[in-house]
Amino acid sequence: MTALNDSPLNALSEHVHALNTTFDQLFKTIDEQIDAIIMQDVVRIESLTEKHAALHGSFRSREKAFVDELQRCIPADQRESVPLSLTGLKSLYPQYTMFLEEWQDALARNIKWLQRHQGQLVQLLEFAQRQNSAMMRAMYTLETEKSAHYSHTGQKATFSSGIAVNQEA
Repeated sequence: MTALNDSPLNALSEHVHALNTTFDQLFKTIDEQIDAIIMQDVVRIESLTEKHAALHGSFRSREKAFVDELQRCIPADQRESVPLSLTGLKSLYPQYTMFLEEWQDALARNIKWLQRHQGQLVQLLEFAQRQNSAMMRAMYTLETEKSAHYSHTGQKATFSSGIAVNQEA
């Protein structure tokens, strides 16, 4: 196995490590967000949402730095013929194929995991929104003497003016 010390891919390996570290932080934060939503801890949800947004920004900047470094690894005279990807680097640096494949597998796995968990988070938030909407609808449609609502024509109205609270347009 060839070491990466003093290789043209050493800086790229640092960017891959930084991306994977950010993935790990995002994974942990999403798991904490899911727990906070389930526990209905509004303060924690807000704090974790801010943390998630900051990590997402960090991820984007690290992703850009990774792509920039990937481009630096391809000699200028070969940039048109070699794809800008880890796979493209295999032809330029065959002695580092094992590292490139490991990085590619890890990044692909992390992206897939992140997409799946972000989807779960969105589904949970949509469920919470629907539940909240149903609760608000139930509150505003109680038909007791004290909560009866009337339309402008004097007829009893099924929904009060507040029914649009928390509804999608």
